[in-house]
Amino acid sequence: MAGLIAVQDEDSSKDPALAAILHDSRRRASRITMGMLLFMLSQCFVWYPIPLVVHAEDRRLPLSQHAWDNNSNYYPLSYTVQCVCGLYVSQISFALDCLFASILILVVAQLKILGERILKLKQEVIPVEANENPRRWDQIPTDKHYDGMFRRLCVCIDSHQKILRYVSG
Repeated sequence: MAGLIAVQDEDSSKDPALAAILHDSRRRASRITMGMLLFMLSQCFVWYPIPLVVHAEDRRLPLSQHAWDNNSNYYPLSYTVQCVCGLYVSQISFALDCLFASILILVVAQLKILGERILKLKQEVIPVEANENPRRWDQIPTDKHYDGMFRRLCVCIDSHQKILRYVSG
């Protein structure tokens, strides 16, 4: 993802609007990840002690009961192992989900930045040709203005292809 961001980083650093898109996406990805992981961590303080509080005499385990011995042997060890494993697995599961969500947020930001760059190219073309008759693309003169625009358009196309390759691969 860092390589994908680096492709458009030069344009993003020059334009405050593009930098804001990137900054907002990074902040949103970070917040959703931290929020979900902290939420799951907080659930262990609610979920795991409930069997100890509600029916302590029944020696219930937080996740799964041992039907073969009625939770009578190794109860503290079983309770601890279930709590630690449950916390570990839930954090891994949510971390992977948050990773994919964060990647999607960052990819969408890259597509927004690309869209803004293309709109800026369009805005450069319109003022130059506003007073002239409409021309086809193959009739546009190859002066410095159009050469620079053509190069920037090629960079935009290359960026788009890299984004698509990243998403599909």
